[in-house]
Amino acid sequence: MQHIKRVVDNALDKKAEAFNAINIVGPKGCGKTRTAKERCKTIIEFQDEEKRDGYLAVAQTSPKLFLKNPKPILFDEWQDATKIWGTIRKVGNCKRLL
Repeated sequence: MQHIKRVVDNALDKKAEAFNAINIVGPKGCGKTRTAKERCKTIIEFQDEEKRDGYLAVAQTSPKLFLKNPKPILFDEWQDATKIWGTIRKVGNCKRLL
C-alpha cells in the first residue's frame, strides 16, 4: 500500500532533525503508525501478539537493549511499556516515533 503524504510529514521531518524523540498523538485510525513507519528503520509494536511478551520483558528488565537496533526506532503503543519513555529521555541519539 502506498503512503499518502500528509501535511504533518514535513513538520515531522524537521522535528526529527532537531530532537531525539518525537511523540505522535492523534485519534485512532488517523495514520500515526503508518506515518511513523515511513521514517523508521526498526519497528517495535507492543501490540504484536506473537512478540508482545518478549518485548514487554525486555522493556521491563533491560529497555536499553531496544536502542541497539538501527535508528530511527518506532515504539508503537509504547504506553504498554512505560520504562521505554524514561530510557529514551536519558539516552541521546535515539529517535522515537509513535
